[in-house]
Amino acid sequence: TVHTADGKYYSQQFDDITPRAVNHLSFTTDQASNLWMSTLPGNVYFCMLSTPGAHDACTSSVSVSSAKCQSEDLATLLANGVRAFDLRPQYTSNSESDITLDNLTIYHGMVSTGVKFKDAIDILISFVKDYPSEAVSVIMQKENTKALFSLTDYSETWRASIRECFSDESRSPYIMGSVRGYHTLDDVRGKVSIVSKNPYGNSSNSYRDVVYG
Repeated sequence: TVHTADGKYYSQQFDDITPRAVNHLSFTTDQASNLWMSTLPGNVYFCMLSTPGAHDACTSSVSVSSAKCQSEDLATLLANGVRAFDLRPQYTSNSESDITLDNLTIYHGMVSTGVKFKDAIDILISFVKDYPSEAVSVIMQKENTKALFSLTDYSETWRASIRECFSDESRSPYIMGSVRGYHTLDDVRGKVSIVSKNPYGNSSNSYRDVVYG
């Protein structure tokens, strides 16, 4: 990643470098705006960064004005420099057959954004894969409004769906589920770090990466 005199940032990854050899590289300026993390020293503690975030993300397309917190989608927010996202997934139905990862959707209260949780995570992962100088955080909680209309809130199944999403081999290399105070920016670059207000671990680690408040 380079910072040019006009204040823009350009990033390109080379995978065919031969160590201790003469390598002739071509660099194409495929512009990516607001790669602000690329300008920071890698040894800064990640927890010390003041990171711009989106409250109730994925609500740009909802028609209910009281549930609409942004006018831009995830990809645009990322391009504009946002690096932390509040995601609130719940199932789209209380029917037992619909309690699957594929029906885990981002909500704001009772309003569905229409964005599947796994698709939102894939957008964030795609960004850090393309721009490994950056680090993205997800602050997650289980939106529980559908439990008001059912005797079951499917908490255990919700946990299983979250684990299914994060453990998929196409996603797991880019998911960091245990960010601690001693981790530096270099430790989390190219990753999507996850903290949750609800437990999503298995029986041996039921409170994996849970925060309160």
